[in-house]
Amino acid sequence: MKSGDVESRGALGDAARSSVISFIGAITTGLAGFALALILGRALGPTATGVVFQMIAVFTIAGAIAKVGLDTTAVWMLPRLTIDRRGDISRVTALLLLGALAGGVAASLVVLILAPLLAAGGPQLALLIRWSAAFLPVASVLTVALAVTRGLGGIRDFVLLGSIALPAGRLIAVAIAASFAGGAFAAGIAWLALLPIILIIALIRVHDGVRRARGGSGLASTRRLLAREVATYSGPRALSSSIEQALLWLDVIIVGLLTGPALAGIYAVVSRLIQTGTMPSTAMRIVVAPQFSRMLHQQRHAALKDLYLRTTQWIVLLSMPVYVLLSVLAVPVLDIFGPGFEFGAPALTIMCLGAAINSSTGNVQSLLLMSGLSGRAAVNKIVVLAVSLTLLFTLIPLCGLTGAAVAWTVSMILDALLATVTVRLRVGVRLSASRILLAIAVSATAAAVPSVIARLVFGETLIALVSGAAAAVVLWTVCLFLTRRWFALDEALASLRRPPRSEQSLGKGESS
Repeated sequence: MKSGDVESRGALGDAARSSVISFIGAITTGLAGFALALILGRALGPTATGVVFQMIAVFTIAGAIAKVGLDTTAVWMLPRLTIDRRGDISRVTALLLLGALAGGVAASLVVLILAPLLAAGGPQLALLIRWSAAFLPVASVLTVALAVTRGLGGIRDFVLLGSIALPAGRLIAVAIAASFAGGAFAAGIAWLALLPIILIIALIRVHDGVRRARGGSGLASTRRLLAREVATYSGPRALSSSIEQALLWLDVIIVGLLTGPALAGIYAVVSRLIQTGTMPSTAMRIVVAPQFSRMLHQQRHAALKDLYLRTTQWIVLLSMPVYVLLSVLAVPVLDIFGPGFEFGAPALTIMCLGAAINSSTGNVQSLLLMSGLSGRAAVNKIVVLAVSLTLLFTLIPLCGLTGAAVAWTVSMILDALLATVTVRLRVGVRLSASRILLAIAVSATAAAVPSVIARLVFGETLIALVSGAAAAVVLWTVCLFLTRRWFALDEALASLRRPPRSEQSLGKGESS
């Protein structure tokens, strides 16, 4: 029992310490995304904003296809190699990067061919999509390179380059382009331009990381066996990863196809607002996914269950207030982006519900993937995509943005449900519903009471937004302080003051 407690506390402490760094990166990414939508909305208006975001949607989906699941393969495979097969690390890394390059080139050619069909926003969008195709190989290799640094046991390079430097640099570049050059084309090119610079730095860090990790003893496999192992996992993951990005961005493209770039711009801003609530989940995922892989490989199931439960509670505590505030004060939030964007308020409120339910399952998708069940994950994603497309093409013509929001919400709930059931049946891990509901009650109440009062007193105004948000932060902080022992927050804070305990030392303690 004591051994299990030590395992859980060690893993929880490592997660808490690393999550501070990761959370800083997630906040930077989230705020940069919010600021990007704000700059585009106020500088270019809904129509041009829609053109830029449709290009970003096409590029993001194509990029997910281009990396053919090799980023998740790196996070799943490399932590296991560092335990007992260090001799394979350099060759696996080379396979991952070369595969990403090949996938990026192939995706680039496909996007060039399909650009006229994807450009419902007109010739400017078609031109932007063609230009973006040239950057797909760079983006694909960069994504996998950053995943390699993460899989080798550190998140610093992943966070500094992928979560801070890239989104912050993009924001600055787009702000300059929108202010001085003007127009959707300049803003879109500015969004792409930083990728080659970040890639060069990432490859240098990968080289250093591989050189450090490959030393020492460990079995070495043949190149053919390694390629088969990589392909077996990455094949299904390539499909599910592409569908994941399609679920996040395809609705923007379809809204543009069916209703025009102006509504696509409004809907894209709403979608970006929803993404601000995913910062805690993203931060935790970056940290816990390699830990999940190691724990499953070493069959440390008790520590795995505790880590999953606690980090899910933390995600709920941090994300739920965001969704409550966005849903209650949707109109004043969207007013910030300029005239016309308030039309998306009903869609924002509906999507907050789906996002809140999805976040209550924590990093269940990462747990599913790190268990090696990439094939089952792909099947789940196919089902969700089929439902999403059916609802989007049915509801958007009938209900516009509200229909798109309903389709997205149903898809997110279904996605979380399928992953949760799969993890429970195939991995044997389940969440405690009562402990998750407790976290929901505490965090949602802390945000709902002040925001509802502010809306009743001040109406749907900026004053209501500022006062409601400020009061919610104060009440939320007080609630977390009073309930800190319920959610192991005191233990997490205490762990920040202790020296980190490495996974290697933990492994030695278990074997002795």
